[in-house]
Amino acid sequence: MKIDLSKLIDTKENEYTITNAVYYRDKNELKLTLESNLNYLDDKLRADLDEYLSYVNLDIELVILEPELDDEIANELDSDANSVDEYKENLRKRLSEQKAEEAENVEKEEAINKATDNATIDIPQAMIDTELDRMVQEFGQRIQQQGLDLQTYFQISGQDESQLREQMKDDAEQRIKTNLTLSAIADKENIEANDEDIDKELEKMSKQFNISVEDIKNTLGNTDIIKNDVRIQKVIDLLRDNAKYVESTKEDK
Repeated sequence: MKIDLSKLIDTKENEYTITNAVYYRDKNELKLTLESNLNYLDDKLRADLDEYLSYVNLDIELVILEPELDDEIANELDSDANSVDEYKENLRKRLSEQKAEEAENVEKEEAINKATDNATIDIPQAMIDTELDRMVQEFGQRIQQQGLDLQTYFQISGQDESQLREQMKDDAEQRIKTNLTLSAIADKENIEANDEDIDKELEKMSKQFNISVEDIKNTLGNTDIIKNDVRIQKVIDLLRDNAKYVESTKEDK
């Protein structure tokens, strides 16, 4: 069986070389040794490797060999850091911001769940089918980034597309229910996204993807999608803030 790890381990930011690979036929295990010229294997790459290897019917052990961190490597990892201490401090700040963002996302998700749990919606099958089409396409794009295509995935997993769609059905219905609920709240509360909101979102996307605002506009054709996304985000922020207010009121009592 051919396992393509090149998309994951041969990147500009992370340079890793497989220096040893041993396959234990009796155990169906593969032991890979990766040697890095950097000091750390970042969390995203670890997650990508874990997700990719989960599609392969092998028990795989990764051994990561990494050098000691010095000022030169610290600067390679973080251009704003001129020393190991500065690199570690910047890393602590980023991790702190990441944890704060994760906590905020949890609050938002809980607020959304509370809103949708109280909603009763009869979802047409055609709407579910359309959402399933979108989810299968998104899934195909994700695994393609990891060197697989849908047909290969079906061969490895023993599933076919109908089984995958059935597996995704509950999530598709929840997605639709969430979108309809949030849109209804936006309509009721007269929540809209103005030009300033859209411009801020475009600037945010520009920095995130390192492309110009004009290129984003040209790619999208119009800003309707961004306008709706911002509108829905305002609803989520409203739900989260109200949930915080309710919890605070309960504690006061």
